[in-house]
Amino acid sequence: MVAIPISFDRARRRYDVIIVGSGASGSVIARRLSDDPNINVLLLEAGGMEYPAAVDDAARWTESISGPQDWSITTRPARGLGGRSLQMPMGRMAGGSTSIGAMIWARGHKSDWDRVAEATGDAEWGYPAVLKVYDRIENHHGLTDIGRGKGGPVDVYQSPDNDELSSALLDAASKIGVPRFLNPNGLMMEAANGCALSETTAQAGKRITIFGSYLQKALHRQNLTILANTPARRVLIEGGQAVGVEAMFNGEIVRFSAMTQVILSAGALNTPRILLQSGIGDMRELKRVGIRLTAHLPGVGKNLQDHLYVPTLYNRGSLTAPAGNGIGATMYISANSHAGGPDIEITNSTMPLVSPGVRHSEHELQSASVLLTGLLRPRSRGSVSLTGSDDELDVHTNIFSQLEDLRSARIAVRSTRELANQASLKVLLDASLSQPFRSDADLDSFIMQNAITLGHHVGTAKIGRDEMAVVDSKLRVYGIDNLMVADASIFPQVPTTGPMAACTVIGERAAELVRSRITGGDEPTYDNNDVETRFSW
Repeated sequence: MVAIPISFDRARRRYDVIIVGSGASGSVIARRLSDDPNINVLLLEAGGMEYPAAVDDAARWTESISGPQDWSITTRPARGLGGRSLQMPMGRMAGGSTSIGAMIWARGHKSDWDRVAEATGDAEWGYPAVLKVYDRIENHHGLTDIGRGKGGPVDVYQSPDNDELSSALLDAASKIGVPRFLNPNGLMMEAANGCALSETTAQAGKRITIFGSYLQKALHRQNLTILANTPARRVLIEGGQAVGVEAMFNGEIVRFSAMTQVILSAGALNTPRILLQSGIGDMRELKRVGIRLTAHLPGVGKNLQDHLYVPTLYNRGSLTAPAGNGIGATMYISANSHAGGPDIEITNSTMPLVSPGVRHSEHELQSASVLLTGLLRPRSRGSVSLTGSDDELDVHTNIFSQLEDLRSARIAVRSTRELANQASLKVLLDASLSQPFRSDADLDSFIMQNAITLGHHVGTAKIGRDEMAVVDSKLRVYGIDNLMVADASIFPQVPTTGPMAACTVIGERAAELVRSRITGGDEPTYDNNDVETRFSW
């Protein structure tokens, strides 16, 4: 166990800013705001501050899913999955999901950010503006075809080019007409199709978390208090204004006051939970569970989206497993013209990514490689709601409620099979672990039995200007002063890529907006000088 030395006796009851959640957005906000010694910041984390070896080791990341560091939330049985429930991985520890996820660093496609700009009418969310934010986030190591950040807090590394399976995947992609790029976060993020060696926040076999990247050297600042094992229950609201947070601290219900701002960065499942518990949501739903209405925002908890992945196992034979997180190459394809960008992802992995309901022997799992097929732009929308006045969640994914998603999934899996039949991959992979598809019914059954998610859930407090929007372009919750949401909840549509990197952008934007408000519009400075380059913490 690796423990963070943190003192809890500094806990006060009144702060300038309270942040709920220490994930990819919350950690960024805490760091940037505490750069100003005149701003007193409280960061609340529901989980602990200790990393077991399986979390620290990049190659063991799948062991944390459904473990003690995961919220272990499962969905309602989905008709589109034949009555099967899904695990919804979400980190419950310092660093949030950046502490249990696959560590893939993906900036988001140009079309993803331009959709946010269109939804808000704010060009600061558009792709050109976001690229400038990434310049101060990244400390990039590796090949590049556009300018990349140097000296930022987050070390980004490219997978090595000596992995035989990844090289074969890239070669096979070129054979079916998918162009290769120097890295996946440059010009490939502006293209309709592309493949490249993946980029990760892992090095020398160790995980790099966003919490560690931003806060490792800031933990003992006098104006920053971090309270672990302190889950937030609700936002305290008086006269239409957020004035603090109620949380469980040392086994007691404690109220912390916020003089200027409350920021929810608890993730796309827990942020709507806290909003609903605070009386912010659809009035009919709140009445049903006996919670007094504070603000009628029918979009809270709606618009849930996630990437659906379908793993196909192949015998790896004598292939050596790649180092790091086991994911060596990434490929994006635009299969449907209406999607406006890539809608299928194919990647290779040596991790045993399989549906819990699909049985494989231990030997099969240990000797298998996975071609992972991702459905990136689903049209189906789910919801997050409360089961009662307590904080138990009902997560309804509504998967394949739009039949077009199932058609896209068929195309995606067939594309993976076509790729696997290319000579460079076929010589390395034995397809004996995957069944043949004699009909669409066979293929549909395979998808329903094998589909999984990897914790890319978004959208449950979306940004925008329509009647279902929860926050405006400045991340402010409609109808409640001094309350912001800054996490993956705000995306109107799920990004093409995993949301970790995009959430750091949200964190940077939130911190910039709050600091501007507190300081009267003075240009913020970005202090990266005391950030120690670390591979774990």
